[in-house]
Amino acid sequence: MKKVSILFLFVFCGMISYAQNNLSGLSNIAFSEIKSTLPDSPKTALDFTDTLIYPMFKATDFSFFLVADNPSYCISVGQYFDCPQAVTVKGAVFYGVAYMVPTVNVTVELFLAGPDSLPTGTALASKTMSVDSVQAHVHRLAMFDTPQAVTQPYVVTVTCPSITFPFIIGASDPAANDGQGEWLAVIKQSGVWKKSKQFSGGAKDFDFYIAPVVEYDIADVTFSMDSTCITDDGEIIDFNLINSGIFQERMYNYNAAVDSAIYQFAWNFGDTADTIFGMDTSHQYAVASPYVVRLGYYYRGWYNFVAPAIVQKNLPTCLTPDVSDTLLYPAFKTTSYNYFEVTYDSSKCISVGQYYNCPQTLDVMGVVFYGLSYPDSIIDVTVELYLAGPDSLPLGPALVSQTFEVDSFQAHVHRVLMFSTPQTVDQPYVITITYEDSVSSFIIITSDTATNDGQGEWLALIKQPADSAYKKSQHFSGGAKDIDFLILPVVKYDLAGVTFSMDLACLNSDGDSVNFILDCPDIYKDRMYNSYAAADSAKYQFAWNFGDTQDTIYALDTSHIYETLGAYTINLGYGFAGWYNFILPQITSQYLDICTGVTNINSDDIIIYPNPANDFIYIENAENTSVEIYNLLGAIVISKSITQNRELFSLDGLTKGSYLIKVTDSSGLINRKVVFIKL
Repeated sequence: MKKVSILFLFVFCGMISYAQNNLSGLSNIAFSEIKSTLPDSPKTALDFTDTLIYPMFKATDFSFFLVADNPSYCISVGQYFDCPQAVTVKGAVFYGVAYMVPTVNVTVELFLAGPDSLPTGTALASKTMSVDSVQAHVHRLAMFDTPQAVTQPYVVTVTCPSITFPFIIGASDPAANDGQGEWLAVIKQSGVWKKSKQFSGGAKDFDFYIAPVVEYDIADVTFSMDSTCITDDGEIIDFNLINSGIFQERMYNYNAAVDSAIYQFAWNFGDTADTIFGMDTSHQYAVASPYVVRLGYYYRGWYNFVAPAIVQKNLPTCLTPDVSDTLLYPAFKTTSYNYFEVTYDSSKCISVGQYYNCPQTLDVMGVVFYGLSYPDSIIDVTVELYLAGPDSLPLGPALVSQTFEVDSFQAHVHRVLMFSTPQTVDQPYVITITYEDSVSSFIIITSDTATNDGQGEWLALIKQPADSAYKKSQHFSGGAKDIDFLILPVVKYDLAGVTFSMDLACLNSDGDSVNFILDCPDIYKDRMYNSYAAADSAKYQFAWNFGDTQDTIYALDTSHIYETLGAYTINLGYGFAGWYNFILPQITSQYLDICTGVTNINSDDIIIYPNPANDFIYIENAENTSVEIYNLLGAIVISKSITQNRELFSLDGLTKGSYLIKVTDSSGLINRKVVFIKL
């Protein structure tokens, strides 16, 4: 902070020579106590109560000002302060002494500030106290009997009603323009408030040493990103702070006052780049890979500060839009292999097929199957793709029909046929292989019917020469065969990410139980597409960390009891394991806060307009709610129940200024809070 030089008191008010001559005896008063009260470094606070010594911080030197009910002086002086959020003003610190008498009574008052930054209306709070003339004791503290909550700029004033004996208040140096052109000091002459630049004795660019004692909440800072995932190498992501307003307010925040607000925010982007200090920022990622972005921050007032905290968000890679895989589900179920003959023989089959679910829209690119010709060295089989009907059998004409050459080489039974035109399907489908020749046969590999490798799912289907349609393998004339044919589709599909919801929006008390519900594509749980699901282990794709001390658990939908009331970040790690392909682990997070009594249920649906308003406002989409309008002193000025979709509110009788609208539903939940301005 600036070095403050303590010199003799400097009479700067430029008043009548009588005053100057009779103040010469004060030349030995040193304001050393003021200097001693300015903090070298802040102290940790449990409740964020602080004293706003911004006027003292700006000072390069000290002076004083006479306050008395005398036409030559000012009866009142004051200092203006911004209000970046709701603030409770509990009192004020000021610096001064009685002059020419042992004691003098002064009154400290709190006013709201008007658009011109001057006191407006009646005082919100007032405290009268006796000030002595002890020159070594200039630090004064006036605490209001009832602290006052304010939501707009305010002015703290000091008044001396004495006509004969003035009060001397400390100020910064107008000769050095310590006010820095902000003109925050106000004075009252002849019953009129005005800025110090309008002082009848000449403009005074300075500040009065009046420092409000305030209390306010410091909201947790978080940040947003302009992309939820990284797609390409070299991608630039923008990061924007949320809830950082008071962190940038010079009157409340030391770092902001020294033009160093950026040093309250340290960004680590999760790659090899150095940590940087800044507010809203951006970063270029050289490689498209998952990252954890961490924002470290702290808040420094004047005497108190908030200990450093860290908020983190996951920046995953965007899921590969095209996941290609071969569905090995029939092979996965197999305990041993067998074969099945396809030929034109009444006791055998001329066509076989395998049924598949379709959990989402996908492309069938082709098929892998296992088989050979016998006894001919080469035969042609027909491979076809059908949609499946409700009975899981082929429905309608084939979507694809292609001929494929099969040889008799027994060491080479793995066959791959890629369709000339991939087919998009959005319902279950069947892939069939047909051979209708009585001279030779097509031998297809299957799972083992002796061990019921089909596991009673009856996904295999057949067509015999005497049949006009396909039937399930359990209806084979030679006896039911609980098998699967090794006919494995090659598919491609988009894989969407996973999120989750909670049945509680916030925590009310110790022991609250929260249910967590997965919101994920069905393909994550489909046994034909997902190897974890096939092994009855789909839950192991989802790792829940509830943000408290409990261990991570693996589950689909789940619940958790929070033993201690608090705010928690829930991290859900997840992955997808197909048969040949998988995605790298991803993380999605949500924040579970302590209930504040205000919820925003459907708040975006409620429309309040116009704002600002002259004569009326409309409230829409708030049927069956109660509306209360408050002035900034907390008094209800309008109260009304809404029974229709669009309600008109007359503003007749309301003075110009800001008002709070509160919309409450029948259960008592506050659905919307809006500040509007009456013009």
